Amino acid sequence: TMSLLSHLYWVNGREGADEMLDDAIAVLESEPPGPDLLRTYGRDAGRHMLSGRTRESLAAANKAIELSKRLGLSDEVLFARQVRGVALCELEGEAGLSALRDALDRALESGRGMVISVAYNNLGHFRWLVDSPRAGLGSKRDGMAFDERRGLAGGARWKQMETMWILFDLGEWDEVLAIGSELERLAGEAGLQGQERASVPTFRT
Repeated sequence: TMSLLSHLYWVNGREGADEMLDDAIAVLESEPPGPDLLRTYGRDAGRHMLSGRTRESLAAANKAIELSKRLGLSDEVLFARQVRGVALCELEGEAGLSALRDALDRALESGRGMVISVAYNNLGHFRWLVDSPRAGLGSKRDGMAFDERRGLAGGARWKQMETMWILFDLGEWDEVLAIGSELERLAGEAGLQGQERASVPTFRT
């Protein structure tokens, strides 16, 4: 419960999320390990990743993966496997891509839509940076196709927005502007604010 509450604090930008998660880890580690500790390690890995603490995120993800093996649980650690792949991409390059491909394969086996969507996005991002822009674009578009089949409109539009970075690298200026105009229109219709809407003018300056 404390672990979930810390996540809700973080999502809503409230202070104290980190301290609450640290307390949750301390309490759960003092008890016999179970699914709650596994999920909490995964949240710990995620917060370090999003804060740019690569080695800390890798350590937490590895703890989650090792515990999942001991407990015989797999779905609870799907995101931690993605965090591990992201960290390895940042530290080692190609080894991280292998880990991200494995994380996507496991997510697909689970059938869990949002986890699969995020896995496609993470793989596409790092294929762009480590492999090539064309490779990254292919994975992003595979993810968009998956999202559209599953009705995950938000995931599809997020990936579409991020393809603008890759297309910019490739010099596909007309497509960048076309996607930007489409996303700006959709954002206006939905009354969206934040990164998705703010990203569009960036490509016009």
